[in-house]
Amino acid sequence: MHGWQFAANFLILRVISYGIDLHRTRTAIQRIGDEKREESIANQPVRDENHISPAAIADYDFVHFMTYVVYAPLYLAGPIVSFQDFILYDRQSQTKEPLGLYALRFAVLFILMEWCTARFPVFALVSSGLMSHMRISDVAVTFYVLLKLMWLKFTTLWRFFRLWSLADGVFVDENMERCMSNNFSLEQFWRGWHSSFNKWIIRYMYIPWGGRAYRWVSVWFIFLFVALWHDVEWKLVVWGLLNGSFYVLENAVKWVYAKAIVDKSSKKLLIPAFVDHIICSVAGAVYIMVLMVINLVGYALGTGTFHLLQQKVFSQDGLETFVGSVYFLSVGVSIMISLRQYKLCTP
Repeated sequence: MHGWQFAANFLILRVISYGIDLHRTRTAIQRIGDEKREESIANQPVRDENHISPAAIADYDFVHFMTYVVYAPLYLAGPIVSFQDFILYDRQSQTKEPLGLYALRFAVLFILMEWCTARFPVFALVSSGLMSHMRISDVAVTFYVLLKLMWLKFTTLWRFFRLWSLADGVFVDENMERCMSNNFSLEQFWRGWHSSFNKWIIRYMYIPWGGRAYRWVSVWFIFLFVALWHDVEWKLVVWGLLNGSFYVLENAVKWVYAKAIVDKSSKKLLIPAFVDHIICSVAGAVYIMVLMVINLVGYALGTGTFHLLQQKVFSQDGLETFVGSVYFLSVGVSIMISLRQYKLCTP
């Protein structure tokens, strides 16, 4: 049975959003000091993708507050939407997303999830305690499929509630921006996974705490908040610390690498482009494995993940599996990089 406390996590985010948006609206009105400003705000059309119009102060009443925090389509699991964005659709229903096509996409995804969970019972396998008796190659495949099915499960869940919200006239952002297999960076991964939560964090935590100028410090508090928001468990605290550590490491390595391979005066690469491509592909493959371990710690095996890997990896079979995995993933990352470069070059 779905516990009431799980929905409370999302309710807290909506209450915080309402309070901060109300404070910002009052501050803006006081700073401008023009009563006509409030009327112009109230009459503004629904925002486009890159513009956010603040709600009128009159919209911050008890009825709108309760409508927002207990809105049925988004109550249990999101996606998360700020109060300012939500209230705009109280005046005008969304027309940006066609319902028929999105409903078809959801139906295909739901059928795929049902088939995969019946065909590959990896969730039962992980909870059975048999992992320690399996070969490292089998463990690696199980881990990989497990994380893909977790992505599929969450994507199906969030798309159902988003479809419900769209049908009711309220536009909310897609929570999974790209397939989990189309990621090779921790930073980019968390931008695309639970994207609406990431945007909430940027809006109410990351930017108020100094943005990019203080990201090396704020990232620790943000990941700790995210961990405790999910649940108060040691494995999630460890998960948050691991994410913070590897986020800092990833950005530091990117900065050092960019300084080392680019000539300051000509802005050209100091190494052949294909060598740079190979280095980035291998690095991306390693970080995919890092992401797998981090998420297994937080959402599957807990800190027992480290003990299991210690048992399995340091052996001939473990070394062969590691090398094979790096090669397999490097090929995939190479394709991802090439596709991204192609999109940048395509008008």
